[in-house]
Amino acid sequence: MQGDRTEHSGCLIRNGSMQQHGEADGACYGPHAGCELPSIMSPEELSRRPRHTADPIAENRAMIDLAQAMAGSPEIILHGVADAALTLCAAHSAGLSLLEKQAFRWRAIVGQWAHYLGDSAPRDFSPCGMVFDSNAPLLFSHPERDFPCLGGMSPTMDEGLSVPFYADGKAVGTMWVMSHDESCRFDAEHLRIMTSLSAFAAAAYWILHSRDAPALLLREMSHRIKNLLAITGALVTLSARSATTPRNMALAVEERLGALVRAHDLTWRHLTDTDQPSRETTLHELTSTIVAPFGDHGTTGHERLVLTGEDVAIGSRGIANVALVLHELTTNAAKYGALTSPEGEIHVACARDGNECLLTWTERGGPPLEGAPCQHGFGDSLIDGIVQEGFGGRVSRDWRREGLIIRLSVPANAFAD
Repeated sequence: MQGDRTEHSGCLIRNGSMQQHGEADGACYGPHAGCELPSIMSPEELSRRPRHTADPIAENRAMIDLAQAMAGSPEIILHGVADAALTLCAAHSAGLSLLEKQAFRWRAIVGQWAHYLGDSAPRDFSPCGMVFDSNAPLLFSHPERDFPCLGGMSPTMDEGLSVPFYADGKAVGTMWVMSHDESCRFDAEHLRIMTSLSAFAAAAYWILHSRDAPALLLREMSHRIKNLLAITGALVTLSARSATTPRNMALAVEERLGALVRAHDLTWRHLTDTDQPSRETTLHELTSTIVAPFGDHGTTGHERLVLTGEDVAIGSRGIANVALVLHELTTNAAKYGALTSPEGEIHVACARDGNECLLTWTERGGPPLEGAPCQHGFGDSLIDGIVQEGFGGRVSRDWRREGLIIRLSVPANAFAD
């Protein structure tokens, strides 16, 4: 949209004209403690709703597309993030709002509200302002009831989900998805997707506001794109060879790409957090991220995952392979080993021995083992291939009655490359 715009508290600013702020019964506005607005739903509502089926393949494809756009055309990345949110959340409209002085400028909007591109809303009397004040994602239902700055907008927002994103540890904008009728309802899976995409929004903001960012990201993304493309293709090919049915193949690919998505999210948070002196992920952090979906604690309250020894740094090019190894180890433990039992535990220890890095995966508290399995499964083959060919290392397995012990030995600098 073209035209002069100015900021004014309580108004939607569009083409130089202002829609005046009015009072709504029982509503309060701005950063006031204890404020309760009828249009803001409890975050628990997302968890109570049926969770739609995730599509890790589509998410992985969207991340690769965004990475390529960021490396080649950073000026359009904001639109790309909004478009990814619109598609992955099956929303009716999506956008990004950046805080500029005392207003949120709508810098990217796609979908049915695309004609509002470039407009703005006030800092203190808007849904985005409430997200900033709470410093957390918020779910809205017909927010025009409480925020007159949205009055008159067409089509009306039926429901909206908004999350903040950060630069230098400070919230700088929000990204949001919305529905315009009851055909679309957001759930916890949509929140996970939005939280993942917010890392790209933060990276886009960093690019737009830093002279050095484009060159740094070009180098990072060049490595990451090549690695993701190669690994994704290999996963599909290898899964197809070992799968007995199309459904088994789909499930196998979905689970493994899901591990890559979680690892990718982790590296993006490091890449965009400019307060951190290092952009590297560590072995402990990545292990916790991969194992987290299986529960941090057992039913008796004990720790399911125990991490000891040296916390090795993992570089951007190696993280996908390490994530896949950890995913296969965790999946096997959940199917056959320690994670099948409420008392089960996984101990991961890492140490350096000269020019080698030694990683030991020990399972305890699971069902007793009767020795090595008769067949070498695909997961074991994948682990062996990554460790031997990807890292130039060795794998050994000790099938003890009390639990499996797997030892990985790789060159000391293999994970860091």
